[in-house]
Amino acid sequence: MPRLSRYLLFWTVGFALVALPAVSSAQDSTNLAVQQWTVDDGLPQGSVTAIAQTDDGFLWLGTFGGLVRFDGVSLVTQPGAPTEIGTNFRVTALLAAPEGGVWVGLQSGGLARFAGGRWHRPEQPDSLKNATVWTLS
Repeated sequence: MPRLSRYLLFWTVGFALVALPAVSSAQDSTNLAVQQWTVDDGLPQGSVTAIAQTDDGFLWLGTFGGLVRFDGVSLVTQPGAPTEIGTNFRVTALLAAPEGGVWVGLQSGGLARFAGGRWHRPEQPDSLKNATVWTLS
């Protein structure tokens, strides 16, 4: 078999081995269910602004109405932060913390952490306490 023919055969078989499973899995995706949750289901506000998943499997949702924990079945709005955190609960960013809980960026409220059912405010410069945190990574 000429060298070019073997080369083309090799790439054709290789492509088929890669592409066929992708086509098969694309067909399987038609069996997926889509569920939509709204304020009627427990969201404190209708716009989700941030999402993070912690190691314990919980999905955390940030909204302009506060922080929500989702366990796959129900939505639970977390209690409001104490006054030292601030009164603005417009969540703009979330990051799962490796030590547990989530870091929460707030609009005009700086940075906070929610863990163990409690809010914590880390030491931060005054310039950050009233700033909007748009992203955490």
